[in-house]
Amino acid sequence: MGCVTRWFVWVALAVVSGACDSGGGGGRDGGRDGGHSAGEGEGEGEGEGEGDGTAVAPWTDYCVATFTEDHQIEGHFGDVELTVQSGEAYLLADFEEDMSEIYYLTRFGPVGFDIEPAEDGTWPFTSNCEPGATLKHYGVFVDTVLYEEAELMTPVCQLFAGTAAPTLSSGFAIAGDLDFDGGGTPYKVFLGGLADLCDGRTEAFLSVRLAVVGSGNHTAIPIQTFRAPPE
Repeated sequence: MGCVTRWFVWVALAVVSGACDSGGGGGRDGGRDGGHSAGEGEGEGEGEGEGDGTAVAPWTDYCVATFTEDHQIEGHFGDVELTVQSGEAYLLADFEEDMSEIYYLTRFGPVGFDIEPAEDGTWPFTSNCEPGATLKHYGVFVDTVLYEEAELMTPVCQLFAGTAAPTLSSGFAIAGDLDFDGGGTPYKVFLGGLADLCDGRTEAFLSVRLAVVGSGNHTAIPIQTFRAPPE
């Protein structure tokens, strides 16, 4: 996850989930059972998936995991956070011999979930890509305005959903106070292979919002890296 560790983001979100949970569930969607579709947020700051989170064009042209069985993804406390169904296909954010990450696509950006192989090395999905033999790409998943400063006052360019480019560098970092009321949290993003689309800028700032997926709140950054087949 670039310059911000998963642990840091998870801790921040866990605090909020605990504060908003009225008992019997995880996150704002309290009584939900961790089903595979996005939850219905209580405030406008929380995004639902436009569909069921699965890969859609143009992302189906890249590395995709098509599940061959129903698969439950556990959260940090051992509860079922998300259940994917056999036959569903998700964009691969990462794919190595011993780990993978899929993206659940929401209207605010992708949300990543780790998938580990079974003890015998098999995966609960098939893919058009081979582990450890993919190319890193940067993708724009939601039309996104980039800004000069963390206060998000001066627009410098706009990147459009569906844009993608190979990249060697990438990353992001929280650049202001966490906002859970719908306004968005400012992040600095390092543009890597997308720099030419923003007047050669190597970094800029953007607003990042929360998406409710399965049983919890998740940071959904609209510009993210993912995996493509080798050329």
